[in-house]
Amino acid sequence: MDKDGGFGPGGGAEAEPADLPPPYTAVAGGDAALDEAPGGGVSELDVVQLESGEVQYSWRLPADRPVLVRTNGIAGSSLVVEQDAGGGGGGGGGSDGGVVVRAEFSGGFRDVRSRCGATVELNAGGEYEVHAYGTRSLWNVFALRCTITVRLPPAAGAPHPGVRATLNNGQVRVGGATGSAGSLQIDAVDVQAVNTSVSLARATVGRVAVRTTNAVVDVANVAARGPVDLETHNGDITLHEVHVGPGGDAGSVDARTDNARIECRAVSASGAVRLATKNARIECSAVHAGALLQLATNNGRVVCHGVDAAEMRATSKNARIECRDLRVSSALHVTTSNSAIKCRDVRADEAFLTTTNAGIQSDTMDVDALRLSTTNSAVEGTWRVRDLLDIRTTNSRIQGEIDLKDRAAPANISLATDNAQIRVSLPAGAFRGRFDLETTSAKATIDGDPAVKLLTACASSARSHKFGTVGDEGDELRHNLRARTTHSAITVKLCGSPIV
Repeated sequence: MDKDGGFGPGGGAEAEPADLPPPYTAVAGGDAALDEAPGGGVSELDVVQLESGEVQYSWRLPADRPVLVRTNGIAGSSLVVEQDAGGGGGGGGGSDGGVVVRAEFSGGFRDVRSRCGATVELNAGGEYEVHAYGTRSLWNVFALRCTITVRLPPAAGAPHPGVRATLNNGQVRVGGATGSAGSLQIDAVDVQAVNTSVSLARATVGRVAVRTTNAVVDVANVAARGPVDLETHNGDITLHEVHVGPGGDAGSVDARTDNARIECRAVSASGAVRLATKNARIECSAVHAGALLQLATNNGRVVCHGVDAAEMRATSKNARIECRDLRVSSALHVTTSNSAIKCRDVRADEAFLTTTNAGIQSDTMDVDALRLSTTNSAVEGTWRVRDLLDIRTTNSRIQGEIDLKDRAAPANISLATDNAQIRVSLPAGAFRGRFDLETTSAKATIDGDPAVKLLTACASSARSHKFGTVGDEGDELRHNLRARTTHSAITVKLCGSPIV
């Protein structure tokens, strides 16, 4: 709805009644009146000139329907969605149980009113559609800006049905107003934007969907019942104190960007948490995922600690992955290339740590089945396993301490490298089984204190190849140790106390 004419001097004064357009009451494309819509009516349009070059349109809407905000023909547009604390504010006082909407235009020219317009209609989707626009002018595209404020009434029962927005070249802020009591309560937040930063804070929501580009997305102090889905390009994504649930796969968190960082702190979800970027870092701390936790990047480091998940996958390329204090009830997969993996204090049902041309340092790994694989670099650590330990590298050493979680459970231990030594220790009181140590041009040794030596029987005592058993006549030989290298020594020490 275009506005003709302009304002004279005296910015900030309310326009005379004769200058105002008639109240907008017709639904676009039909004859029904908005004030006949269920739940009450829309108040008449109010237009106020704030100062020279600025104009404001405002309405009061019933709170029973979602609100759609869209703009076009404007250089930049911003949206603020907040809870009305009960005060006034441009547009005619408090919400009184309704939704107050303001569209404020500025453009640096006196006849701004003739270059813009704003309408409200009840669209086919059952939303109150707020449309702010500029007239078709090249100057508008470069100069005209609009800020739309949607003030929701304090929730007295059910939350507001939601706000959907399509904007460009601005910012979106959704959340409880500073100084207001409690958080914003809203059923849905859906933002589709270009070059627009998005912030959601101090809110209780049903679901969140954000798509933007070249701008940051920040979500903090939010409780969501449904999924939280965030996407941007060339902009950071930050999640802090975000709780999604209460249960099932619907309580998921997805965050995607590229060439920018993702930071996830103090986040819990009843479903999966999936974070993905490119050429940038992912940081994850104090995160709970009821299903999969997936951290995916390339050419960027992955750092995570204090994680509790049903399953976890961390992948990168050409960058280090660091994990600490992980609790994974099923499988843990950590994969990179040409960079190191460092894991500490990890509990999982099974774990796969894989890289190339870089070392793996894994300390205090408490895993039923553990596989470590790299090339041309060392593998070091302390490993406590139940069923399987499989370590493979090339041209570098394998060194560490091996413990067995359950003496009575069958366990297979396989260590393989070449042109480098293997040096490990095993618990003398727990290991009962067969060993096979083979190298070339060097010595293979299995050793321990005198009591252990009495239990050790070598079927072959060649310098470079030792195989035999450890155990008394009545012991069941449940464990198997196999170690292979070339041109370097193999040393296995049986020491320590039995596992309790």
